[in-house]
Amino acid sequence: MQQWLRQSLLANKRFWQAIVFSLVILGMTVGIYALILRLWNYGEITALEKTTVQLAIGQVYTGFAAIFLTVTLGAFAVWEFTERRSIPDLELLFASVTIDEDFGTNHLKLHTKKDDLKPYKFALTIINKGRTTAIWYKFELDIPFLREQDIIDWQKTKLFFPVQGRPGQNWATSWGTQNSEGTIEFSSQGQIAIYPNFPTSLGIFQIPKERMPIEAADFICKYRLITDGAPPKNGKVHLSLRNTKE
Repeated sequence: MQQWLRQSLLANKRFWQAIVFSLVILGMTVGIYALILRLWNYGEITALEKTTVQLAIGQVYTGFAAIFLTVTLGAFAVWEFTERRSIPDLELLFASVTIDEDFGTNHLKLHTKKDDLKPYKFALTIINKGRTTAIWYKFELDIPFLREQDIIDWQKTKLFFPVQGRPGQNWATSWGTQNSEGTIEFSSQGQIAIYPNFPTSLGIFQIPKERMPIEAADFICKYRLITDGAPPKNGKVHLSLRNTKE
């Protein structure tokens, strides 16, 4: 947040205009004061006149500084708030496909019976918490619950089914040799709009039970998301899988 605010200040034209204006006023005040000192040295003004002028300049400068800070910072805060409210704010979620109107959560918990051989099935969804429709965006999602061969041959293994977009055009996968973890990548290409407060399913994961430990498994899936007009965003989605007796 602090880094984003610092970048916003440095890139804002009006912020620099305000800084230049304040420096000009400060320079004028210093110049007037220097002129008074020069006249004093030449004996053209009395000590009383000098003191009176100094007090007047001090009062004007203090009042100007207070008004300037209040108006400038207030206007800039309003502008920043308006700008932030007018950009997309995307977030990735996991959602159950067996529960109606499940729009997703950042910690999905799936419970199944041990004798139930059906695979774990859940959706990858995206939601826009901003006030502007997101059209151009992309993200990378770590998927530690899939193996290397599953990632490489993901279209053949059928462990992930895209709901939005096309493989090779919008979807791609990669395997990290350093962290030994798979990554799924998505790019909207300006084709798939995400409207405010309208969760959209992007794809369905389907994991066979034999790939998971017998009783429980927990995964943290980190993601990096970039949206046009918004600062980059890092997030994570939790997945908990449980096998119960009943």
